[in-house]
Amino acid sequence: EVLCGDQWIILDGADTGASARALARVLASRRYDRGTLLLSISQGKDLDAILEPLLPLADTVVVACAEPVRSLSAVALAGEIRARKPELSLEVIPDPRQAARSARQCTGPGQLLFAAGSIYLAAAAREQWRVN
Repeated sequence: EVLCGDQWIILDGADTGASARALARVLASRRYDRGTLLLSISQGKDLDAILEPLLPLADTVVVACAEPVRSLSAVALAGEIRARKPELSLEVIPDPRQAARSARQCTGPGQLLFAAGSIYLAAAAREQWRVN
């Protein structure tokens, strides 16, 4: 889902390697300033397959825990991201709604703001990112 506003806002579940690669291909075909990725991933998912295509699209990653039972903890996911891309700006905010608000605030006009990795996270972000 694409939301309009002064930022290019994308909501996508992208919770598998194939869906993360598909999202990355679509985003790579568009013109935007790199921006912020809001991310939560469920336990047992192939982290490499999801993170590899998505991390290069962002300058900042805001990590949340979208679903308390199924999702990796925000701290654990942040550690996995830090091990792969230590140069990324990383913010850990376990509450998905607070994380979505923070991600929007740290994304400038014309920049990409996207949520991926969890349909639960996409729903929480949609609530916070509605454009009036």
